[in-house]
Amino acid sequence: MLQPIQSEPCPRCGLEVNVRQSYCHHCKDVSNLESVFLRKNYKRQIYKQNRRLRRIFMMLTLLIGAIVVWLFIG
Repeated sequence: MLQPIQSEPCPRCGLEVNVRQSYCHHCKDVSNLESVFLRKNYKRQIYKQNRRLRRIFMMLTLLIGAIVVWLFIG
């Protein structure tokens, strides 16, 4: 049976790293400045993904609310 891969954030770049690895494959060959850029870029991507997800849930909420109002009024 397959076991889930356990990961934790790298202290240097903040990206997820397999617990079994002794180094981070994201930032092992980059400078400290580049690792900071990796972290900021990752956070920016996560923010964009969350913003899209928030819009989807808002639209679903409005749609369900409109259907409920229509059922009670109509």
